[in-house]
Amino acid sequence: KSDGVVKSIVLRKINSTVMSLIPDDITITARQVWQTLSSLYEQNDISLQYSIRNQIRGLCMKGAPNTEKYVAAHTAANERLARMGAHPSNSDAIYALLRGLPVERSSVVYLI
Repeated sequence: KSDGVVKSIVLRKINSTVMSLIPDDITITARQVWQTLSSLYEQNDISLQYSIRNQIRGLCMKGAPNTEKYVAAHTAANERLARMGAHPSNSDAIYALLRGLPVERSSVVYLI
């Protein structure tokens, strides 16, 4: 029963394009759904790397309360690129992090 609940939560959170890649079988378990999604999203293809790099470029810190979430999003995306073998340089990671700071933090960027 709990497997069915977990499976329904996972399936509700994915879009219809990705849903079409999941086997439409009542006997498939939540673990099998998760493994299918994992294999899909852990690919090392260039288009996925490009997408992650664009995601990093689009990150913006919304204010001081958002700092931890902002840094965590950068860290997670850079770690994902590293797992794919596309290790971002430290200077690129720092530049992207600074670039997304709000305008009121621009003095920090100028100091660095």
